[in-house]
Amino acid sequence: MAFDPLLGQLFQFDDEEVAANREGRLSQGQKLLFANTAKITKRQLKRSRTIMPMILIAVIVLVIFAQSRARSSSARRRAASARGTRSSAASP
Repeated sequence: MAFDPLLGQLFQFDDEEVAANREGRLSQGQKLLFANTAKITKRQLKRSRTIMPMILIAVIVLVIFAQSRARSSSARRRAASARGTRSSAASP
């Protein structure tokens, strides 16, 4: 099968890469591409290992804050309701 330049241009490969791949090996350009991709992936993994715990802690803090606000708000409503019941019971 011959190298098709139109497909090569479309998929961004050349006849050297096709020949190397047919021999069961990577071309120099492919080796470089895979090496660079591995470096970028490792860098992103390190970054996400730092950021994800921070996000998790922030979410936990926000949930705790929201729950405490909801509890204090409902406690205030109950207290106001209890005061209203006592004052109406004291009135003749």
